[in-house]
Amino acid sequence: MTMGKSEGRSSAKGVDERRRGGDRLPVSGVVTISMPALAFEGPSENVSRDGVYFTAKQNLDVEVTLPNGTTRKGHIMRVGAVRDGEFGIAVRFAEPLSQNDLPNNGA
Repeated sequence: MTMGKSEGRSSAKGVDERRRGGDRLPVSGVVTISMPALAFEGPSENVSRDGVYFTAKQNLDVEVTLPNGTTRKGHIMRVGAVRDGEFGIAVRFAEPLSQNDLPNNGA
């Protein structure tokens, strides 16, 4: 999908202002996201020969498994292109992780 100018990344300042939940900790390993709903609907914004951009009004619910095996339900807050063929996915947990649930770096 080709992203228009308005759909690019937010400035770092804008992203920081929306974040909550404390400091980000580096972690290595695989994160798995499972999606119980397989279809999402929303109003279309624009379309081209290469793709379509639309918005979804419902939460895009997921279950996340962290590298240490901890699982949490949550919903997708943001998806954006990072590099060619790679996407960043931001998920807000329904319940925050406790200190004991945080994966250790390198877990």
